Amino acid sequence: MKTVFITSFHILIGRNILATDALRAVLARGIRVVLIVPDYKKEYFVRQFGGPGVVVEGIAAYSFSRAPAGFFFKRLARPMAGSRTSLLKARQKLFIEKRIFYYAFFLLPARLLGATRLGARLARFLDFHLASKKYFFRPLFERYRPALVVATEVNDENDVALLQDAKRCGIPTLGLVRSWDGPTNFLMRCVPDRVAVWNTMLKSILVTRHLVPAEAVHVIGIPHYDRYARGPMMSREAFFAQIGADPAKRLILYGPVTDFRLPENDVDTHVLRILSRLDATILVRLPPAAVVTMDRSAFPPNVRFQDSGLLFKNRGDSELTPEDDERLLNDLAWCDLMVSGPGTINIDAAFLDKPNVLINFFPGKKTFYEGIVEYGFDHIQPILQSKGVRVAKSEQELVMLVEQYFRDPGLDREGRARIVREQCGFVDGMSGRRLAALIVGAVGETI
Repeated sequence: MKTVFITSFHILIGRNILATDALRAVLARGIRVVLIVPDYKKEYFVRQFGGPGVVVEGIAAYSFSRAPAGFFFKRLARPMAGSRTSLLKARQKLFIEKRIFYYAFFLLPARLLGATRLGARLARFLDFHLASKKYFFRPLFERYRPALVVATEVNDENDVALLQDAKRCGIPTLGLVRSWDGPTNFLMRCVPDRVAVWNTMLKSILVTRHLVPAEAVHVIGIPHYDRYARGPMMSREAFFAQIGADPAKRLILYGPVTDFRLPENDVDTHVLRILSRLDATILVRLPPAAVVTMDRSAFPPNVRFQDSGLLFKNRGDSELTPEDDERLLNDLAWCDLMVSGPGTINIDAAFLDKPNVLINFFPGKKTFYEGIVEYGFDHIQPILQSKGVRVAKSEQELVMLVEQYFRDPGLDREGRARIVREQCGFVDGMSGRRLAALIVGAVGETI
């Protein structure tokens, strides 16, 4: 029996990969899967994904960046991405934190270094050879003799350490680009033998910026959207009964901007106060592990809150469960429109053909770097250029756009279809199986 290691360190991997057809299809080929997870999450993964053919191994995660070399190269990867995203993040840090020395003598030189092929290769060479925890994973390799290591988030420090050890031990590797913003946020620290991405735009970035051979990059689509393609299992009536809302009223799904996008988050409370005055129910879906500063008791009864994610106490970590994702699918399926900041939720809304109003205004004046800088990031530009979303830059514009979409839900449908074409790669419900085929093909099987 051949064995494959699959990691799950990021809070979305359980939803994105393990709960999809990918894991089931790999197991169906008689391949044993060893899930490599943080030790404090082992019990959860055994309960959620354990079964015949699945072994769960917990490790002391997030220890690699505690060593000086690991910390340095983790920090170096962001400015070396050489993107507008990394530049704006560096300038925001300079503007907000006034760290002139850090900007001038680390961020800018690292950006210049990453702009050259030699610089990127040198950084990877030094990262590989100066790692302080070499062969950390060798005991697991010796115990299970994996035919393939699958790193589900190529930018995660745990995945990087595993990929590096696999290369040292001569084990084939497959890396996944977990999300659309990863390649413009970080320089890939260790290039796997094969890489799976959502779409051709991401493939192009990996080839041109990260120097990954084109033949090594495989477009598979978004595996967890296979479930979305089948539609909700809950009826509209049951959904409204579950959230305790009047089905005769319009439903606005609100995705908070969240605190991490702003030096001071005064936006979410401000926007919810505006929306609460409309003749509609506002369902606020709070993302897992993201802090949203607001007083829930300050809003009228038509504003409902929905938490998501299983929190691991005293760890500052969580997991988006399959049940959470099912709730999100129902939220999107039965809402009339989405109001949100920039983020993956924009693609979610487009996939379900829901109008999406993006927020870019504040209760008071802000400079560019005090605002939502993410609107300038590389990965958001195709969304803004698609004509599939509208950006509200004032209270009046927000109300006007919401009312327009209420009157004509088909408005901007062609633009939403463009978002789906560009971002999703495939919409045939087979992305999980494409990933499985890539995995079993890499270990010498067929599917």
